[in-house]
Amino acid sequence: MDESMRSLEIYQTNPVDSCEQCFFRRSNAIRRKGRRVISTRATFRRSPHFQKCVNQNQTDKVYRYILKRLRILQMKKIRIKSQFGVKFLKKKNRLSKLFQWNSAMNGPQPKTVGDPRIAQVDNGFFEKFGSLFREQAEMAQTREQVEKEQVAEAAAQLVPKEDDDEEPETPPASVDSETSSSDSQIDENEFENDFIATAFNPAAYWWCENFGPEANQLLTQHIAQSGLSPTEVALCSYSVYAGIHQSHPLSFCIFSKLLEKLLKPLQTEMILEEDMKLFWEATRKLLPSCFAVIRRIRKKNANEKTVMKQVIEVLKIFNYVMALEPTNIDLFPQNLYPWITFHGDDPNCDIAGTLQDAISKGAGDWLNYLIENNKATAETALARLQNLIQLLQLVRSDLQKAIEFYDKLFIEHVNFQYAKSLYIFYQAKISTLCEPEVRQICKNLKTLDYSGYDFGNGPVNTDPTVDPLAEGTSLFDLYLTIQRFVILGQGICPSDYNGFHIKNFHQWFHAGVAQWLDIAVYKALQRIEKAIELDQLVHIDTSVKYSSSAVDTLTIFYQVNTFWQQLNWPDVESCYTFIAKIIDDICRCCIFYAEKMASKVDGMGDIENIYEKKFEVTNEWCLAINNIDYVRETLEPFTNDLGMEEILKKILELKSPVDAQRCRDTLNMVISNAIDTVRNAIIELLQTVVQKMAPSMKRLLIEGAELCNQDNNSIDRLMSYVDRNLETMHRELNEENFNRTLEIVWDMLSQTLDEIIQTNLENRRPPSFFANLQKTLKLMLGAYKDPTDCTSCDSLKRTEQILRINGLETSDLIHEVHLELAKKFDELPESPYGEISFRCKFDGDVLQVEVINARDLAAMDSSGASDSFVRIHLLPEHKFSSIDKPKTKTHNKTLFPLYDETFTINLSPEQREIKDGLVLLSVKDKDMLGYNNQYIGEAFLRFKDIPITSESLSNLPQVKKWLGRPTSFEMDTIKALEHRLGDKQAKEFLKKFKQRLAS
Repeated sequence: MDESMRSLEIYQTNPVDSCEQCFFRRSNAIRRKGRRVISTRATFRRSPHFQKCVNQNQTDKVYRYILKRLRILQMKKIRIKSQFGVKFLKKKNRLSKLFQWNSAMNGPQPKTVGDPRIAQVDNGFFEKFGSLFREQAEMAQTREQVEKEQVAEAAAQLVPKEDDDEEPETPPASVDSETSSSDSQIDENEFENDFIATAFNPAAYWWCENFGPEANQLLTQHIAQSGLSPTEVALCSYSVYAGIHQSHPLSFCIFSKLLEKLLKPLQTEMILEEDMKLFWEATRKLLPSCFAVIRRIRKKNANEKTVMKQVIEVLKIFNYVMALEPTNIDLFPQNLYPWITFHGDDPNCDIAGTLQDAISKGAGDWLNYLIENNKATAETALARLQNLIQLLQLVRSDLQKAIEFYDKLFIEHVNFQYAKSLYIFYQAKISTLCEPEVRQICKNLKTLDYSGYDFGNGPVNTDPTVDPLAEGTSLFDLYLTIQRFVILGQGICPSDYNGFHIKNFHQWFHAGVAQWLDIAVYKALQRIEKAIELDQLVHIDTSVKYSSSAVDTLTIFYQVNTFWQQLNWPDVESCYTFIAKIIDDICRCCIFYAEKMASKVDGMGDIENIYEKKFEVTNEWCLAINNIDYVRETLEPFTNDLGMEEILKKILELKSPVDAQRCRDTLNMVISNAIDTVRNAIIELLQTVVQKMAPSMKRLLIEGAELCNQDNNSIDRLMSYVDRNLETMHRELNEENFNRTLEIVWDMLSQTLDEIIQTNLENRRPPSFFANLQKTLKLMLGAYKDPTDCTSCDSLKRTEQILRINGLETSDLIHEVHLELAKKFDELPESPYGEISFRCKFDGDVLQVEVINARDLAAMDSSGASDSFVRIHLLPEHKFSSIDKPKTKTHNKTLFPLYDETFTINLSPEQREIKDGLVLLSVKDKDMLGYNNQYIGEAFLRFKDIPITSESLSNLPQVKKWLGRPTSFEMDTIKALEHRLGDKQAKEFLKKFKQRLAS
């Protein structure tokens, strides 16, 4: 048994009266073995606890406290260092100065947990680390000078003045040695509490081994005198600091620096097994606070340099510990780490796995905190949606912070993807939290209830204070929030993304997309209505011919496009359906815009006074028309911007070309129908303008027809009205709309004139009325456009033709019938009435006609033959009334008569120059009595088609014509004649015409 244990037995059998004398006796016994314990009685004389024990005659308790320290020291069998890290000072004056200095720094220091080799001796060298740490912290706080003086004065009062030659005081008689151990323990704690009470506590995680000059001198002296190697110093420091760190956190940079020094020796096994155990025991004490930093990382402000430095130092500690590759060491006992997922009988030394668990635990605690402190304000679907949005925004903010501040640090120091680990945890939690809620809300969504565009019957809610669209809008906001979260995950976890459940989050919202589209179009209609309301119907720029509402409407359409781009729906087939609906909805918006714009300008331009009521085309009307057309023109580019082609390509990849083409055709048809629908809306508005002009134009037309040849200003007023409106439309409308308007005007004029014609025919107005009406129309057409362009206006062309026909005199009208028949007979491909051959020529003013023969005449007799002859008529009859009507001989009983007769007809120069003159060859079947000749057929030859020559007639080619007959009374000329009931010439002609009709 060594000397120390013998000293213990001596004390137990022969206790001494003075605790100081016993202390020095034990110290001398150990010193004789080469292990010195340097202390002085001043150490205890200057202690508040010592003074208290002396005053209370409790020296025996002080003795037992000292003896306990000695016993622990001897059991470890190691070299003993003095409490203050200096060798034994023989000169008492130097020792006194040293203790005075220590007392001035707030006296004795608290108990710390130290190295099993050294620091477990609480009055040993490394306890001095704790003392110096607390003293240095006090100095670093830069106390006020007054406080320092007060502390020094109080310390001086506790230190009794003693002479260097003063003998040790004799303690009072010893107390009964059977004092209970519990009393001893209480006194020992009191002694420690005195130390702590007189020490200064620095801020947590602040002190980083910055000793003052005096402390550094003491430590340097001790290390040099003890012969400690740098590795031993680092190991002992690491052990002592880890113990102190448990009760008073130190700066992590101390441990990272010490681990850096110890890494190589530990890896090369240059440290004894006992020292290795010491190291891992200290590491086990250190790691909980390190993982606590990771778990509570969100409680710190990442923008503070001290916070980032602390995280960096913790990661360095992890890196150094992982580099040592610990095995068979239980670094993470279950009682200290209840949150780890490690399960097994083997010791847990997995740093990376525990780091993953710590990150998940921290994220989970924070997420639970958010859920607990951000509960929905009400039990409604809207409140729950807004709560989920807020929660997701906070989670995404945490991920952004992880990427911005921490991820690079984790990868650099421990090769750990912090943001990825965090995202994997969050995506699973968010899926679990959001999916059932979203599906239930989408299932309960109600269809928007509004009819057409009547916002008075728009969506309603049982609670008038709640927006009926808010629930669907918030649902879409949640969709966008999750979408941004998922996109963030694609960048953080590109390789693991396809395995995440949240990847298919869009399926949760599928039932709500239809309402989102309804909300989009409903809001678009509201904004369009507001845009039209604010439109002043003035040019937004001198270079364009539309106003603000057209531009606003286009912007609104592209807001719908923005909604579609934000939706970014990944399912191709659903995309196709949604795009078709969007196109249809945009078409509805265009029609709505046209209707609202028409309503806005309705009433503008109406003029009424005591004399008349009329409509003038205004700039506002023209701008309204241009606006609608501008909106229509944006439809096709808008559909292209929706990404229709990309969707069709994806359909082609997923399905067959036939399916892709069918989808393309369907979408094109939807677009085409939408464009046509809007174009029709424009035409309707133009028609409204023209219809407003119609009454004035009709009245002026009638006045012009009535008073055209009189001294009246009706024509002037008509032309002035036309000119004013024409100028306005030409100036304000774009070219396409101007031409379109004119076409509508022509149609309107045609309809108006038809009404005027019909009314006046029934009223038996004279031809002069219709002639004047035609003249007025020509003046108007000449003002509106080039008359040659009227050829494309079929309705107006026909109306003008009717006016021309009804404006003719009866004789001219009869000739018009013949001209019309001549044109029709020339187009006959064949005829059942036969064919006639003849020759004609003009020789000066002489007309020569040779009737040669006829072929395949229609049988008019019961015998199947005909008794035919040919009579020659020159038309118009009223201009050739002085000319005889020659005829051929009758050829009986034949269908192929050979007439072979020539007739010479002398004409006047005026008759010869008639441009629309006709030669009519009428073939008839002779009646036996000659009173009822039957009509076989007839053929016409125009004067302009007869050659002018002096050559013999026989040398000219034969002219062959099919014989024809009128087929019906449905001719404009015949109808015009029928309306002339009081005209004898018209009656006689119609009677003969009826006989000529084909049966």
